[in-house]
Amino acid sequence: MREKEDVRKHFENHVEQIQQLAQMTFYENILSTMIEKGELKLGETVLDAGTGPGWLSIRAARRVGEGGKVFGIDITQGMLEKARHNASAEGVSRICEFREGNVIKIPFPNETFDLVLSNLMLHALSETEKQVAIKEFCRVLKPNGRAVVCDAVSSEDADGTLAEWSKRFPAGERGVIRYLSGHLREWNLTSAGKLIGMFNLAGFKAIERIEEPEKILPVLCMVNASKQ
Repeated sequence: MREKEDVRKHFENHVEQIQQLAQMTFYENILSTMIEKGELKLGETVLDAGTGPGWLSIRAARRVGEGGKVFGIDITQGMLEKARHNASAEGVSRICEFREGNVIKIPFPNETFDLVLSNLMLHALSETEKQVAIKEFCRVLKPNGRAVVCDAVSSEDADGTLAEWSKRFPAGERGVIRYLSGHLREWNLTSAGKLIGMFNLAGFKAIERIEEPEKILPVLCMVNASKQ
């Protein structure tokens, strides 16, 4: 498992590559599915944990409107700068606020948020840290608050499955899908069952795996849960 500073450096070096993912159909499908399942309402307060260049925060901001607020946290300054730029360019900078923060000690009080979102972040944590982060998601949620989390999980024959799955997307995206799959497997992946179990241990209820095989990479697990 990489040390925290190594993780920070790694993502600082890949800001532009991650920025460009927003142009990919398969990535847009992930974000749109998370927003749909989050069932955001006008005026709600949202946390985007591991916001990266802010694309998920921007989509959430459009749903919560001027009366709502979206906070994106990340440990990488380059990502935060890109997120602020993107939010401004998309006209939602008054709704979005981006700040440095670690998901294993989220810098907000208990019961702050209606919804926690997190996309492709947990794989950078050890299994112990994953459990801590998911408990932190629960802590900062209001009673009956929701969480929608998507991340990579361990998978048998991932290469063959992805090669077949990627054929439904434009040819220019297939190499990126293969690259992303290989990149994710460099990290500490758990099984989908273990990831879902972590939500149960953290105190979530109504936990379900969202399965959208036409949209979501087969090496990913998207979880929808609510706080008890």
